[in-house]
Amino acid sequence: MSKTRYRTPINPFRIDLGANIRDRLNHKDKTAGKLAVFLGVTPSTVSRILNGLHSTSAEQLAKIAAFLDCSANALLRPRKKTENRD
Repeated sequence: MSKTRYRTPINPFRIDLGANIRDRLNHKDKTAGKLAVFLGVTPSTVSRILNGLHSTSAEQLAKIAAFLDCSANALLRPRKKTENRD
């Protein structure tokens, strides 16, 4: 008998958060792999965060902000319609 996997519904807030993290990673010349090591999670988990498929705790968000040398508020900023990658 196979397991049924349920996908988390796509949440626009998570998509904005992931896009903001990805932009900061690129701006700081850091990689998702290095972020995964810093957070103590798998690269797959970071990929899911960047793609808006995984939520983050307040503690994890604070760690991401520290890694990227920015505020958590900067990562939580809603993106303008033209910034979204639809």
